[in-house]
Parts: sequence; structure tokens; C-alpha cells
Amino acid sequence: MNTEKYNKIEFSPEVNRAALIVKPKKPFFDWLIYTSNEYDKPEERIDPKTVDREGMDSKNVYLMPVYDENKQYDEFLKKHYSKIFNSELNDWYIDPDMWPKDRSWKEFLKWFEYEVQTVVYDLAPEFDIEYDD
Repeated sequence: MNTEKYNKIEFSPEVNRAALIVKPKKPFFDWLIYTSNEYDKPEERIDPKTVDREGMDSKNVYLMPVYDENKQYDEFLKKHYSKIFNSELNDWYIDPDMWPKDRSWKEFLKWFEYEVQTVVYDLAPEFDIEYDD
């Protein structure tokens, strides 16, 4: 086998993080529609008929440590779900008084589906990663 040929292939570097992908479910959209109807101007209200087609079905990605065992990802998520829940709500309404009172782990599982991707590649390693405050 000619390994010299394979050594010339360019690969993206792997990042030492896993990706937690979070997608809202129906209870989240129900809250979003209700809150929009209560607080937004009529022309800014979210249309319930199109809520799942206007980019509101997008997913957020959270980076987390890479672990050896799957149960460690679940443990990490259970420890940090509250930050994620708050972040998802804050993307739409920044006033916590507008958020649901019950933001427990059980509610998180009702409001969001999630998956963990354990291999993350950096397609732009020449650019520094920047963090917002």
C-alpha cells in the first residue's frame, strides 16, 4: 500500500469537545406562541400555523467535554440542563418573569430533545474561537 499518497490528504483537526444538539419540542413552541400573544405587538406575534417552518425549528449546539462512557454525557447534561433551558428561553425572551416557573429536569425532557455527537471537527482552524460575554 502506498502510504505516501494518504499522508498528503488534508483532514480537519478534531476538537476535544463533544456537541450537545438541543431541539425544541411542542411544549416549547406552545410557550413561545402563548408568550408572543401576551407580550408582543400584533404585527410581531408569532403565527402558530408557521411556527415550525420559519426557522424556529432550528437546533442549538452546546460544546461539552468528551467522555469515555455514554452515561457520563447524561450526568453532565443533568448537571447543566438548567443553563441550557435558560439559554433556550432567553434566545426568545430575556425577561425571566416570562419564562415558565417549572424548569426542572423532568420539564426539560418534555420541552427538548437532544443528542450528543462525540466527534467534532474544526473546518476553520485558522480562525480563533471567540466567546461572547
